[in-house]
Formats: sequence, structure tokens, C-alpha cells
Amino acid sequence: MKKPTPEMIRDQFAAQAPIGTPCLYFPVRPFDRKDALATKIRSEPWILGHGAVVVAIEGRTGGVCIEHIAFEQV
Repeated sequence: MKKPTPEMIRDQFAAQAPIGTPCLYFPVRPFDRKDALATKIRSEPWILGHGAVVVAIEGRTGGVCIEHIAFEQV
């Protein structure tokens, strides 16, 4: 099976989470619900130079890694 490219990951995330989608942001690992920030997606995702996919969320400046975003039980 072929490994997904950053472009594929970005496009899939964009389709799942358009601007305004409620989400939970976990700033640190291990993920603990008590540390989560209930927020919303505020931008289209983009790819950093080293391949990480990030997105802007309400309440934070800059981009956050999409691996720290969850959509269950927002």
C-alpha cells in the first residue's frame, strides 16, 4: 500500500473539516481531555516545508498540527 502524501492528507482533512468545523485541540502529548481546547477550524490546511500538515484554529496564532485535532464529542 502506498504511503499517503502530504497533499493527500491535506486534501482529506480539508474535505472532512471545512472552515467553521468545531473541534478539540490537544496542545501536548499524551492527549488528555482536561487539556483540550474546544475551538473551530479557521483556515484551509497547508503543508510546511518538512511535510507536516497544519491548520489555523480559533484561539491560537499560526498553524497547529492536524495530528493534535479531534472531532469526536466536541
